[in-house]
Amino acid sequence: MNPDIDEASKLLPLLKPFPEDKLEEWEVGAGARDPKNDYPEIIEPLKSSKQRTLF
Repeated sequence: MNPDIDEASKLLPLLKPFPEDKLEEWEVGAGARDPKNDYPEIIEPLKSSKQRTLF
């Protein structure tokens, strides 16, 4: 973003939620919480056979 733009009307069109139908989620290992682990494989989905629920 250009820090010289100080008019909110020029920035508001950029503030849109990401479309929900394009979001994905998956469980990753605990190593993903450590910023020292900086390699693409860290965010690979865990291979788990048990299904989890939120409640």
